Amino acid sequence: MKPRKRLIESIKPLQRRRQRGQLEPVNNETLIDLFEHAVARYADKPFLWERDSRYRSITYKQGKDLVVKMGGGFMALGLKKGERLALLSEGCNAWILGELAMFYAGGVNVPLSVKLNQSSDLQFRLNHSDARFILVSQSQLGKIRAIKDQIP
Repeated sequence: MKPRKRLIESIKPLQRRRQRGQLEPVNNETLIDLFEHAVARYADKPFLWERDSRYRSITYKQGKDLVVKMGGGFMALGLKKGERLALLSEGCNAWILGELAMFYAGGVNVPLSVKLNQSSDLQFRLNHSDARFILVSQSQLGKIRAIKDQIP
């Protein structure tokens, strides 16, 4: 079964529970809390799928391990709680893992659209966001390199 079909099939029981009013409320939990609960419950189940030459998955446990390592890397680079980290990437596994990692490190996400093609638009957003760091995908790196001397 292809991952997309599997995802749709896995959502159906959730939709039925929601319609019957059987979903448990989320009580002031953060995304980190929700992720931790999911890792504890589904550790060896697929968390993310990505396609290169074929579909590949990582489990919740593998995802958490990557998130913790990346979050530690952000902290080792000097990211402190409450500081902003800009994220410029296509929607992919690395984007999800990177965002979770910045939350683990205490950072605040400044999401940037990959559709920002004008250097001046990207430069404006970065200069006014107070982002101390930028997490960027390989395909978007040229945009940052083009303006690196105009941003703090």
